[in-house]
Amino acid sequence: MRQRWLPLLGPILSLLLCPLSAAAQTRHHEITVADPPARAGSSLPLRISGQWPNTCVPAVLPAQVSGNTIDILLRRGDQICGDAVTPYSHTIDPAQAAGTLADQIYRVRLWLREDGHPDVLLAFRLLDVRGGNTRAARPEGGFWAPDTAGEFASSGSGIGFMVERQGSTLAVTTNAYLADGQASWYLSAGALDLRSFRGELLATGGGQALWSHYRDPDQIAAAGTLDVEFLGDAAANFYFVRASGEGLLDPVEVMPISARRMNFALDTDGRAFAGRWSLVPAAGGSLAPAVFDLSHDAARSTPELAVLTAASGEELRCELDAARRDGPPASCRLLAAGAEIARFEQNALGRLGGIADGTAVVLLRVE
Repeated sequence: MRQRWLPLLGPILSLLLCPLSAAAQTRHHEITVADPPARAGSSLPLRISGQWPNTCVPAVLPAQVSGNTIDILLRRGDQICGDAVTPYSHTIDPAQAAGTLADQIYRVRLWLREDGHPDVLLAFRLLDVRGGNTRAARPEGGFWAPDTAGEFASSGSGIGFMVERQGSTLAVTTNAYLADGQASWYLSAGALDLRSFRGELLATGGGQALWSHYRDPDQIAAAGTLDVEFLGDAAANFYFVRASGEGLLDPVEVMPISARRMNFALDTDGRAFAGRWSLVPAAGGSLAPAVFDLSHDAARSTPELAVLTAASGEELRCELDAARRDGPPASCRLLAAGAEIARFEQNALGRLGGIADGTAVVLLRVE
């Protein structure tokens, strides 16, 4: 069965990874970035383009930058217009409105503004303008689940994600339900930027039932796009975006879901990090590779702090997130003779990523 499925999965992934896929051509309005993309503090020209329902193409207003959000507004003209569908294109630089862009991921929204009417959302995308020295996200592969303590409490049990990274390519499978309650799954794959991801979303259905003979899925359709904003290696915000209708000015729908790497088997306190770990420093770093057998020190640990010790004298002190006790630690410090030798702040269940004397270092769980 597996051998028959793999030839079908290959073309699906190829469709998702192709920038000129049919799914990508269904969007009526686009937000694209100059190539190569600019980084923090510099000019950042964005191209706004699409199809307009008449010959009076819209004007673009100055961008509005607030926190981590960039809003771009189109204004419809009030002159007499022809009926022909007309392409439009504008270039706008949000850095001119903000003075400078912060070292972060921005949520960019394109709106249509008309006097006397609510603004209509026409497009959405993430824009990563972090500096070139920013550590790239390395999302931990496996089960991810909605984070009810995250920024967007818009989902809970019943929706889940499978995340897989191979090199700089990310694949995400979303398990969810249709409006009538039938189970459905969605696949997205594409290039992983520094700390963000954008890919086409394909919905599949009508395939093999578990207790039946094999049959190919008879429903493979474009379902929109998926943007992911990685907050770390085990936390992210997922944005599912789709058109609400086929009209050129129908609004897009954005479903944000906060998600975290799912812990379904480990202890929900500092004992989860006991065991064998391998210290892997980057080339040229001050630390030497080492293996630690860490034991949980219950007497010195608290609900907010896990203390783990090695027989060789090293100590790992990890701050625990009270709202997500089953998740990875918020921050860890590796100490030797009481002095900090490494700090880890990009953490997952099986990998702690950090810095030692300005160079990268990783602690990997050894099964």
